[in-house]
Amino acid sequence: MFEASGGPKIGGNVRTDVANTFTGNVAMASLLSAIPATVQDIAVGGTITVPTNTFNKRLTAAADVPATGAILAAGTVDGQILNLFNVDTTDSITFAASATSNVADGANDVIQPLSMISLVWDSTSSLWYTGENDPVAPYATYSHSVTLTVPVVANANPVPFDTVDAEAGSFNQATSTITVTIATPGVVTWTAHGLKIGDTIVFSTTGALPTGIVAGTTYYVSTTGLAANTFSISTTLANAIAGTNVATTGTQSGVHTANALNVIVVPTAGDYTLAFSAIMDLAGGAAANGYIWLNVNGTDVPRSNTDVTLAAAAHSVVSVTVTYAFAKNDKFRLYFGGSDTDVEMVATAAAASPTRPASPAIILSIVKVGR
Repeated sequence: MFEASGGPKIGGNVRTDVANTFTGNVAMASLLSAIPATVQDIAVGGTITVPTNTFNKRLTAAADVPATGAILAAGTVDGQILNLFNVDTTDSITFAASATSNVADGANDVIQPLSMISLVWDSTSSLWYTGENDPVAPYATYSHSVTLTVPVVANANPVPFDTVDAEAGSFNQATSTITVTIATPGVVTWTAHGLKIGDTIVFSTTGALPTGIVAGTTYYVSTTGLAANTFSISTTLANAIAGTNVATTGTQSGVHTANALNVIVVPTAGDYTLAFSAIMDLAGGAAANGYIWLNVNGTDVPRSNTDVTLAAAAHSVVSVTVTYAFAKNDKFRLYFGGSDTDVEMVATAAAASPTRPASPAIILSIVKVGR
């Protein structure tokens, strides 16, 4: 490939007038024709097709008329790079408005004669982007404001996040509208929920939930009744493991929503860095070990566990950074555990001398760092 004066490179998500690098249109046209690429004439309002076997495409303004209102076809995979070369020596090619062209900055995109533009496809927004207006890299920060204890030593304990500190680029906790039966136990229907035993669920409604379920209270997905589209709930993790479920009675109304506080949905494929920090402690006893690890789509990530030895009433800050290649719509969880039920992640209240904010039991940040 080549580099224009000033430094921008093809594939670097930039645009440049490459004609300035060479002397004369003949030399420039010769160079562009040598670049392996498919060729297409673009008429006024014409559609630019996207090649599947190369990231280069040569274009000309058909019939020697400036091609205005050009429509660029959608990309095929997230992060796809497309270099468009206008090999016409006199006429420019202008994209249509973004609403119809699939290009984020739409009418601002003009490929001058003997020039190029490099774009990257973003599957979250379903738009092509240039270096001038890249989409914000997806990122999020979640935390939990209440102390968490290990209820069952032999089991993985889900880390719920009751506070969304920041979300961008379509990150979200798993959520859906649901229905609930009036039964013993009550059965929640959530199509293709992908939930696991012990996942933490909070309900809300536009009307009234059945008696037995309280809006804003944390419940746990039970081991009994768990199927692809349905599940029952328990009031504690220990009850969920034992299969002691919530019964529902009375009447209900409105639209119900369930939010899985410990399940984070990844908006688009790519490499992400997760950084989490927890304040771990031992409420009593001499010494015990605490653990935190990453789970993706129900499978523990190898070598992701952190093991720390804890002393009674002595806070230990556990800080871990992990980089992981996610697929779009992957669901990830953090789990924690301990060798004793006195192991806990501690939240502290705001205090004075000096005046300082509260500390969550755990805080998680995730940001996309590569495609």
